[in-house]
Amino acid sequence: MSEWKVYNLGEIASVQTGPFGSQLHQSDYVEVGTPIITVEHLGENRILHNNLPRVNDEDKSRLKKYWLQEDDIVFSRVGSVDRRAYVKKDEDGWLFSGRCLRVRPLENVNGKFLSYFFGMEDFKSKIRAVAVGATMPSLNTSIMKDIEVTMPDSIETQTQIAQILTSLDDKIELNLQMNQTLEAMAQALFKEWFVNFNFPNFDGELENDLPKGWRMGKLNEVAKIEIGRTPPRLEEEWFSKMKR
Repeated sequence: MSEWKVYNLGEIASVQTGPFGSQLHQSDYVEVGTPIITVEHLGENRILHNNLPRVNDEDKSRLKKYWLQEDDIVFSRVGSVDRRAYVKKDEDGWLFSGRCLRVRPLENVNGKFLSYFFGMEDFKSKIRAVAVGATMPSLNTSIMKDIEVTMPDSIETQTQIAQILTSLDDKIELNLQMNQTLEAMAQALFKEWFVNFNFPNFDGELENDLPKGWRMGKLNEVAKIEIGRTPPRLEEEWFSKMKR
């Protein structure tokens, strides 16, 4: 089994802050161009693609230092400093904003493994603890480079771990999508059957704006409604006793 070792992040990755405000202004944004990752686009280990600001090719070339590439990890630099997202192939060449930090793994380091490590609760607690600023926590390159990372020395082992976790994430994402689809189908059926009255075997005949044979009434006419109550404290038979 590959040996696990402790490294300072600066030993296994380069860390880069985003462009200063003087380098990139909101007025530079365009409708069509290269997307820029901001803190708002850092999802759970993935980049959210909605409402992305963009810059033209001239600004992209000028900001080459802040290009992203596959296997990078983008961190929130201020505020929720434990938020991070892994950069996938289709996000290669995008930019990141000044409110973010880019972690770029060095040779023989699997970025996806590193990103999963960053998602561990122990690491999140650690990075929140070392952030500076009482009202608005923030990170800088020095803090990030000094933070400790525990990982296998073999990139093959790193890759195997990352592949297993990615497979689980993919299944979770697929289940979420299926649940969303089923929920949308259920809502559509409910509307068709109970709002539009377009349910099976309905012949279209209405009485008082309801399907024939239907009636409108109060809930207590078709169901028994009761409210719960706490048993009297003096009646010990209602309460269990803890064993020591």
